[in-house]
Amino acid sequence: MQVSVHIRTVGVSGSERSRMEVRGLVITCPRKVEEWTLSVPLAVSSEVGVRIELCGLCTPEQRVYRGAKPTYPYWGGHELSGTIVSLPDDVPDGLRVGDRVAVLLMRRCGQCRACRLGLDNHCAYLNPKARGGVPQGPGGLANFVGVPAYQVFSVPSFLAPERAALVEPVACVARGINRARAKAGDTVAVIGGGTMGLLHSILLTTKGCDVYLFDDDVATHGPVMSTGAHATGSVHSLSDPKLVEKLTDGWGFDCIFCTRFGVRGIQGAIAAASRGARIR
Repeated sequence: MQVSVHIRTVGVSGSERSRMEVRGLVITCPRKVEEWTLSVPLAVSSEVGVRIELCGLCTPEQRVYRGAKPTYPYWGGHELSGTIVSLPDDVPDGLRVGDRVAVLLMRRCGQCRACRLGLDNHCAYLNPKARGGVPQGPGGLANFVGVPAYQVFSVPSFLAPERAALVEPVACVARGINRARAKAGDTVAVIGGGTMGLLHSILLTTKGCDVYLFDDDVATHGPVMSTGAHATGSVHSLSDPKLVEKLTDGWGFDCIFCTRFGVRGIQGAIAAASRGARIR
């Protein structure tokens, strides 16, 4: 989206407050997206200004667009890549105007119960309500964003925008794999061959794991197999003890990652787990 950004400063009760006018893509009802001009707050003295190059689409946008999660109007998008165009007064080390960055747009308040427990991925701020005329949602489907420095991560200048925008989901996958203590030689099942399943397969095969995919949609098997994994069958086939025994030398899967299929996926994971297995 090639749109210029206008920042204006307005006086509010004796103090100055800046707002930026951006163009954003807003889901207004099932299967309808509109381009809106939105005026959003910008803390010039404390936020990094980023011109957005690319924004990924995640599960929330898909559900709202299909009508499965009727939250309208909804301004989605949180997996971003872009270029720094402005820096706050207290410039963080290593950040410069012109740097290419990945942006994690899901803010953390640091104060709610989830944050205090170290579960900041469940921060109460992650589902902000509509505020000040701005629709609900993270607001990354736009041409510009202002964010605190902790949400900005430098990337190599040669990294393509679509790859830089994957930093956030790849980081989520890497964290899950580390917490599952997956290691070379493990026999691993990945349930679901969508984007997250594909990323799991790439990272797990890179670690030297023997990866098997289970997904009802055979169209997902080819891309996952291209990573070096084995496309095995449907989620239901995880409940076949003879198949699991054959694939794992009678032991069961050492690690199982559920990326789709909800309760059915978890039930399949439990049925196919080895003694001491780690399920994520």
